Amino acid sequence: MSSVTGSRDADEELTADTCLTLLSNAHRRVVLLTIHDRVADDEGDEPVPVEEVVDGSIPEPVAMSLNHNHLPKLAEHDVVRWDREDGTVAAGQAFSQIEPFIARLDGASARLPNDWRSDLDR
Repeated sequence: MSSVTGSRDADEELTADTCLTLLSNAHRRVVLLTIHDRVADDEGDEPVPVEEVVDGSIPEPVAMSLNHNHLPKLAEHDVVRWDREDGTVAAGQAFSQIEPFIARLDGASARLPNDWRSDLDR
């Protein structure tokens, strides 16, 4: 897999601010939540097509935003492995550092705004 590789040191831990920043955007949340669900189902290491992450066809502006902004940002922090050529994503080496934030927020989803698990086309 010819993943986009992160620029951070492999031993460097993600800060809480970085984790929350990565979770602050709905496009990135969709990707992270999908991987979180796959990790829970023991499928986290298997690459998943980005189209499956967003549940179908992706509007062109969203695809551009994912490919030029959000997926590179997630890959830069190594929370996802993104293969631009194959159009797939999977949990990166640092995913375990952001996963507690995702699990905690997702566990409290009944008390969160309705767009916590939003679709990309909103």
